[in-house]
Amino acid sequence: MTSGSRILLSLVWVALCANLLLAADDQPKRYLAAMENGERLADEQIRNWYSNNALPQLAGRNLIDGEKSMRWLLDRSLQPGDTPGAYIEMVSGDRLPGDVTRFVPTTSVEGSIVPAHFEVQPTVDIRRPGDQRIDYGVRVVEKYVKKIVWKRGAPIDRYEPSTVYYRDGRKVSFRAIRLVDGDAHLLLANGRRVARFDELAELHMPQANSWDLYLDELGTLMPDGFSDARLSRVLQWETIDGIVATTSMERFDVDSQGDNNQGDRWVHAMQPAWSLDVLWLPNARSYLRRSFAPERPPLVRFAQSEDRSGAFFSENGWPARNNRSVVGGPLRTGDDLYGWGLGVLAASKISVPLSPLVRGVQTKIGLDYGARDGGCVQARIYLDDEQLFESPLIVGSNEVIDSGPLKWSADKQAKQLHLIVDPAHDNRPAGADPFDIRDLTNWLEPQFLLDRDQLETEVRQRAIRQIVAWEGWAVAPQPEGEIRIVNLRRDVDRQPIEWRLAAVAVNKPFELRRTLDLSADDRWLTITTDRWGNFGAPPKLEVLLDGALAFEGDLPESFRHEPGQTPRYVSLAGRTGPVEVIIRQTPCNARMPIDWREIEVQHDRTTLLAILEDPTAADVAQMQTDAGKEGTVEFVDAPGMVGAPAIRIAPSDEFVEVAQFDPPVKLTERSALGELRFLRFAYRKEGGGRYEIRLTHAGDRETPAIYRIGKGSKKEPGYVVLDSGELKEEWKMGFADIFANFGEIEVTGMAIRVVDGGPCMFDHFYLARRHSDYELIVAPSPERNNWENWDERREQNLPQALAASVTIDYGDGQHGRGFVVNEREGWIVAPGHQVFPPRRDVKVTTSDGKTPAAKTFGVDREHDLGLLQITDKLQNDDRWPAIELTHRDRFDRQQMLLAVGVGANEQPAAEMIRKEGEFFGAIWTSSPGFPFEVGQGAIEIDRRLGGICVQKLSGGSPVIVNPHAIRQHADRMKRNEVFGNWLIGSGPTLGMTVRQADGGVEVTEVVRGGPAAEIGFRVGDLLTKVNGQEVRSRGDVLAAVAPLNPGDEIDVAYRRLADRSSKRIKLGRRD
Repeated sequence: MTSGSRILLSLVWVALCANLLLAADDQPKRYLAAMENGERLADEQIRNWYSNNALPQLAGRNLIDGEKSMRWLLDRSLQPGDTPGAYIEMVSGDRLPGDVTRFVPTTSVEGSIVPAHFEVQPTVDIRRPGDQRIDYGVRVVEKYVKKIVWKRGAPIDRYEPSTVYYRDGRKVSFRAIRLVDGDAHLLLANGRRVARFDELAELHMPQANSWDLYLDELGTLMPDGFSDARLSRVLQWETIDGIVATTSMERFDVDSQGDNNQGDRWVHAMQPAWSLDVLWLPNARSYLRRSFAPERPPLVRFAQSEDRSGAFFSENGWPARNNRSVVGGPLRTGDDLYGWGLGVLAASKISVPLSPLVRGVQTKIGLDYGARDGGCVQARIYLDDEQLFESPLIVGSNEVIDSGPLKWSADKQAKQLHLIVDPAHDNRPAGADPFDIRDLTNWLEPQFLLDRDQLETEVRQRAIRQIVAWEGWAVAPQPEGEIRIVNLRRDVDRQPIEWRLAAVAVNKPFELRRTLDLSADDRWLTITTDRWGNFGAPPKLEVLLDGALAFEGDLPESFRHEPGQTPRYVSLAGRTGPVEVIIRQTPCNARMPIDWREIEVQHDRTTLLAILEDPTAADVAQMQTDAGKEGTVEFVDAPGMVGAPAIRIAPSDEFVEVAQFDPPVKLTERSALGELRFLRFAYRKEGGGRYEIRLTHAGDRETPAIYRIGKGSKKEPGYVVLDSGELKEEWKMGFADIFANFGEIEVTGMAIRVVDGGPCMFDHFYLARRHSDYELIVAPSPERNNWENWDERREQNLPQALAASVTIDYGDGQHGRGFVVNEREGWIVAPGHQVFPPRRDVKVTTSDGKTPAAKTFGVDREHDLGLLQITDKLQNDDRWPAIELTHRDRFDRQQMLLAVGVGANEQPAAEMIRKEGEFFGAIWTSSPGFPFEVGQGAIEIDRRLGGICVQKLSGGSPVIVNPHAIRQHADRMKRNEVFGNWLIGSGPTLGMTVRQADGGVEVTEVVRGGPAAEIGFRVGDLLTKVNGQEVRSRGDVLAAVAPLNPGDEIDVAYRRLADRSSKRIKLGRRD
């Protein structure tokens, strides 16, 4: 036998003796607790821990009570569990036994952003009592994972960063990893490799920063800081099944199954920061519970490395172990057990990287009980190269040395802490073991001492970053405001409970800022939230696009019987390229925090799927029958038809597929977000007869889902009659409850067959989650065609509108447009930013070619409207061609107007436009098919001037203001008053383009010849203040100049590289 084998055999014998001795110990009381003051309590029963608002007691003492709390609580009737054969382990040392089945990237599920995670099939039951699910799992957040073990091979736990172990024994190190479902895509030193989960024994993730993860963990467990000192404790559970899970009192619950006084009937619920699901752990299987203040975390939660190069005979012995002796038993020195620590075999040097928050460390040290009278060591603690502590020689396991608090100041900027155990060969006393094979040493309950105030500040900041829906957004309170993040227990019918982070604005609104790069397909900004409870005025949601208010409304209350709140939708249609978005949440009662679930840019709305809202000729050309033939479908885009474009389908024996859904649309009774139920559509049947609408799904050949409409329709299995009456040649709305008619199905497409009679026109098919979702429709209903004849009105209105239209020469090369609104006095309304300043002499050209002189008057800057008056006198009873102003003081929800102008070949043009969204009291609309410029107008169906275009969005959509403001403020404007703040985007310009950036707004373009160029601004300059106001976004810059006028001079503070400066700039005129 070799000397190495003899030494290993000796170590095994030491371990066996240690465990036999422990098994023989007398355990008079079942529960043993160690308190923060050093006192130890014992009793047969824990009391009072049967609900989440009751605090546990042992031997008449509270176990959770601030600085008087327990450090740990041990159930001595149980033995610690063996390391599971398969498990997932966190950087903190937490562990979940089970099989990792796949990886899921960050995704949206039922209106909620779910972070990247592993799906784990637990090998222990963590379900709530009464939960009968057979197929259940736990989702473990990727960033917290240290390693995954599918098949444990090594007798001792190991961790080698960026390494995989195959089941056939191969070991491969990698440089980078990308996880895809059940595969690990590895970048190696000499190429790439894909490793399937089912061929791996272990996957060791790259080394993570354990201090960063601790702060993130506290940001989830204690997001609002440690103000409640009594309950601000971190709890860690360890069960006999191998589960190790950390939580806080904020994410903890209890379910008592029967007699509340019987502790073995309690089941404790907790949700660690690393788990997206709640773990239910029976008290009867809970071996050890640890408790610590957040500013005194156990050292074992942080990354560490061990150097055993000084070992002599024990060089091949066991490596360091967390929370166990080095031989695997409980941490025990002398007659006392300890709740956490490090078991090492001398010689050993443990090195732990430090955080700037660390101000000290404290530990005890002793030889393990298994060493008995043998062993001899000396311990030292170093801060970098500075020795903080040296113990006397420790001989035998009866002596415990306390380092006391070892503190240092922040200016130390220490990098590492070293815990050294020296076998002390040179000066061992007589009678001590001559060798180091029994130098089994325990670092007992080592704790870091952190700066509590700085830690609390950092944790509150980290909490903001843990709200997954906010990822990618810059989040900040307004001056004198505060963001509070709190834990919210979410309990919804037919769903497991969970804890989620929710936000409250204190004193002032807080803001989320981001610049989105939009394409033409990005039509909706979807914001999904939950608010539980009603305690006064609800908080409001405000959304600004490029500084303009695009949405304002209450954040609605949620109810536990509803499977998800309807999102708030902000229309983005008409905008392309970079768009600066600001989202605000206003203050409210602290008992109404908002759970932010998702902020996404989407083509369709989650609860309202538009199918035939705006079909194109190309869409129609691709429509085929179910046999794959060309469909008898016609594209209809009549200029005067409300709701156009539409489709017309001729009678046929075959269905024409008009829509496909990939992925399929799930239709259910109590629809969660992403699921739908109701159908609404518009049709106009020619020549009577019937038609059918077919919802295609996987089993539709055996169990069809077909609606029949029209005279002679019959009900059969799989066929539902919506209307059996005579169909008239007019637009009509159809409604259906798909779930009530066909049950739960997943629809892959929609097809239509016109059975007989004449063709049928179809428009505006919508699938909705609830009836109330139809209120989200902004497109005007085709039913309006039954009483609104826009074709006829177009012919009547166009001549008068064009006759009242004028062009204006403001001088200095500036030209604009406007409308005469008073036939006798020659008053003209035009965009205010062009009219300013008052009292200017200008030249007007009327539609009949006359060029009378005119003068500018006052400006309503809020609506960007200005007045001019023709000063040339009329002859006799002549009148200026004029148009009457609207009498409506606001736009309708489904507002339609007739845009008028000049199209191709300088011919008069008119086209219907519809409201798409709000814009600070103005609206932005669909774009007509001809050039529609600033100053051109839009006419109501009753011939009045209903709107004037004052600016264009980035995608070309016109911004229309209501000229009714002229009726309200005409007297002030005729007195040459200039009042209000400019409509965002219409005010004076700095002559530069900016975008939000850290610490201010960055200049991305300087307009040649503009104000900024003339005084030397450059691309890359960072503006910090405009006119004395701090700026963090393009909207802030626009708001800063909104009260000002072209020609005003202001100061602009900026940074260029490391230099700070300020320039005086003269504001320019906007075109």
